[in-house]
Amino acid sequence: MNPLNKFLSLTLLLLVSTPMLVAQSKEWTKGSSMPKALSEMASALIEDNIYVAGGITFWGSKRNFSVYNIPNDQWTVLPQLPKRLNHIGMTAYNGKIYITGGFRDLFQTKTLATTWSYNPENQEWLKLAPMPEKRAAHSMITIDDKLYVIGGKGPKANEIWTYLPQENRWVVELPNFPEPQRDHLCLLYQKDKLYVVGGRSKEEGALKPCWLYNFNTQKWKIFTQLEIPSGGQAATLYNNKIHIIGGEDLPTNSIQDRQDIYDLETKKWSVTESKPTPKHGMVSQQYNGKWYVVGGATKANIGTVMSLSDLVEIYSFE
Repeated sequence: MNPLNKFLSLTLLLLVSTPMLVAQSKEWTKGSSMPKALSEMASALIEDNIYVAGGITFWGSKRNFSVYNIPNDQWTVLPQLPKRLNHIGMTAYNGKIYITGGFRDLFQTKTLATTWSYNPENQEWLKLAPMPEKRAAHSMITIDDKLYVIGGKGPKANEIWTYLPQENRWVVELPNFPEPQRDHLCLLYQKDKLYVVGGRSKEEGALKPCWLYNFNTQKWKIFTQLEIPSGGQAATLYNNKIHIIGGEDLPTNSIQDRQDIYDLETKKWSVTESKPTPKHGMVSQQYNGKWYVVGGATKANIGTVMSLSDLVEIYSFE
């Protein structure tokens, strides 16, 4: 083979074998990378700090716990979780972190019902009253003085549990979630309305229906349908619009690469040209007009542990 043909052949081989990079839109920027690439962790926001806990790597479930200070764009590694955990629930209340349940192992055979709190002031973990049953791949949200666990895998998966932090006890006071089981979901709250978007079930895979719970009427209803079903996505609510990115679809073994926006006033979906790296299993928090999306994986299913991300990607709403 002459040198020119050899050069052309090598160039063609590189073009075919190297993934094509897509330029990010100007709305997305990057922050400092995480201390460790992770997926299937959880997060909570306290003031200007994003706390990230648990997760999985190729070597299994992790005890990782770290905090990202937004103004300084800086990560700090904190005292490890009491146990190796992934797919936990996590939220913040009154300056403390609360985590619940999760899987102990990578293969999701050991599910927990434990509840822990973390005090940033003394950097100590405290074991609290356990949930009524084991639960993992669920979501948590703080509304007023109560912490809610919704969705996930485990016994009574459609039952909604309420934790009363001032009394250290769990109660059941909200109507059951209308579906028998939905995991890898996102919870959003605004003006006495709780929104459930994304997620999947064992029987149906990724789900399209999005649910709304009205605390005034104490009733659930479907308020819209996702255009593309996904589980393990990130979602946030800003200026009366729901933003959804990423997520995986197990039957097609694919990752969603869109940023979809649902307008609660017009009740219409739109798709932006801007998008971060397509991922699933990431966490996100909103702060001061920006959306921080952390970690995750760029491949679906078993490919998760082979494609972990340490990226912090930031979307500016204004």
